[in-house]
Amino acid sequence: MSTLIVFIVVAVGFGLLVMYNAKVLFLLSQSTSFVEKLYLRFFGTRIRNLNLRMERETGLRKKSLTARGTRYLREIIQNLDMQKDGVTPAGLLVFLTAVSLAGAALVLFFAKNLVLAFLAFFTVFYLVLTLLRFISLLRYERKEAEIMDTVDLLAMDVRGGVKNAIQRYTPAMHPNIKPYFEEFLDNINIRGYSFEQAMLLLSDRLGPNFVDFAQKAILYEAKADNELEDIFSSIIEVNRHRRELRYRTNMKFSQLRFDFLTSGAVILGYAVFSVWLDGYIRHFLTSTVGMLMLIIDVFVVTLVLSYMAAIKAKL
Repeated sequence: MSTLIVFIVVAVGFGLLVMYNAKVLFLLSQSTSFVEKLYLRFFGTRIRNLNLRMERETGLRKKSLTARGTRYLREIIQNLDMQKDGVTPAGLLVFLTAVSLAGAALVLFFAKNLVLAFLAFFTVFYLVLTLLRFISLLRYERKEAEIMDTVDLLAMDVRGGVKNAIQRYTPAMHPNIKPYFEEFLDNINIRGYSFEQAMLLLSDRLGPNFVDFAQKAILYEAKADNELEDIFSSIIEVNRHRRELRYRTNMKFSQLRFDFLTSGAVILGYAVFSVWLDGYIRHFLTSTVGMLMLIIDVFVVTLVLSYMAAIKAKL
């Protein structure tokens, strides 16, 4: 049992180490150079090359399985704001694999069956990936609301220049959005970027919810005409309709999520209660058939979560 615990800890730790590869290298560069070179030789370079191959495949074969998988992982990373820590699709993939290996090892220890361990590996991989996807969609929705609030604030007061409006309202922005606008101002004031260059970079950082405002801001600054101020009014109206739609769909989705969580909690509570009191059930669940049933149950739950995530992505 102790060997199993050590393996699980090492596997998950290794996955985290690789996922935050860039951050680890940065921290090592501040300390012992020998350790940095050793880590770079055995892990850093390999992860970097793997990520480059995935990115190259995405660029050359946009419809390939690798390209679609890379885009899927990249979207999760962006929604969870993990790119600031240097997390790449390759690093996230290694982390998912490590966690899945830990789950497979747990099943192999109790069931002593390689086929079940193999099934457990893919089930855990699918489960963790689905959970990350679901959490990332919730985070994306919050970020979308924060961006819309910021855009509405700026759009109502662009007279005198978009840059001046950003400079005026940046201190009052949401903490999750504020660093992006501070970078925008630094790019112009310190790094010498033009307004258009800095705004395009800001648009790339904030994503599709900011694109319309960025395009109108570039046009407004290029023309230097206060009569163009009305072009921002449509953004406020679109955001209002988007909030109303988001509110209605979230009400329905919240009910669906509540029903699922309530049902899952009742079933899980009954299962824990039965295992705690009944030795036969406890023995059965650690057998080959019992483990297979557990894996199937987890897979079915994951399918439901995946379906809910798919619905959430379309809202």
